[in-house]
Amino acid sequence: MGLAGAELGANLPMATLAANEDIDTAVLPSPALSANGVRVSGALAKIGRRPLLLVASKGDMSGARAASLIEGKTTGQKHLA
Repeated sequence: MGLAGAELGANLPMATLAANEDIDTAVLPSPALSANGVRVSGALAKIGRRPLLLVASKGDMSGARAASLIEGKTTGQKHLA
């Protein structure tokens, strides 16, 4: 099973992925480091080696920065587009 969501919707799948090993992957378009009090920092170490697809436009500087940081802090297979 996989999850997807953008902005705050990307933070919620990250937190759920970190808390539930039955979820295999997540697709995160325009992720945010913190949205409405939901931060990704606590989830990053708990994702383990599960794959991520991170998507951000160069015009979305905040989303691109967050996607790059998430890519650098996770150990599983990932693709940043």
